[in-house]
Amino acid sequence: MNKKRFDLGMVVGRFEPIHLGHEKLIDISLNSCNKTALLVTYNKKDENNPYSLEYVIHLISKIYSDYIKDERLKIIPFKNDIEFNQKYGEKLINTVNSVFFQNPDCIVYGSDKSISKCFDKNLRENLFEIKVNRDEYNISATDIRNALQNNNMEFVKNNIDPKIYDEIENLKNNGYKDI
Repeated sequence: MNKKRFDLGMVVGRFEPIHLGHEKLIDISLNSCNKTALLVTYNKKDENNPYSLEYVIHLISKIYSDYIKDERLKIIPFKNDIEFNQKYGEKLINTVNSVFFQNPDCIVYGSDKSISKCFDKNLRENLFEIKVNRDEYNISATDIRNALQNNNMEFVKNNIDPKIYDEIENLKNNGYKDI
């Protein structure tokens, strides 16, 4: 394995559904780190969280199957049941540590987010942040869900990975399918 700048990267998101902007974050981590912990946050299903955790993982796995097979990418479910503060940051780090037996040394996230405020000073000193400008892929999962409901398949196909085009009908139906 080629030595990357960082040993263990971390990307956090709901990925409901995963789109090209999410993939940019994941790809930057994969290109910068030997391994990537992909924390898929989940909570109760509602209009902002229409897909099951299992279905979200299924979609991500279709796109990143080679990295998962090579153990360069590990998908980790993360129950989002506490406020977005330092306890949340501690829970993120502890979750990654429980799987990899080490803390991440890099986190990749969109520049519009302020996830660094979730980490106390000691953790921040040992966690390099890669903030990715959203201008290239100024897209949200809400935009994708709205396009699915409005049958705007051109928009959907322009913003999701071709590896999951076969999931478009399931995405329209909030992921209901046997996986």
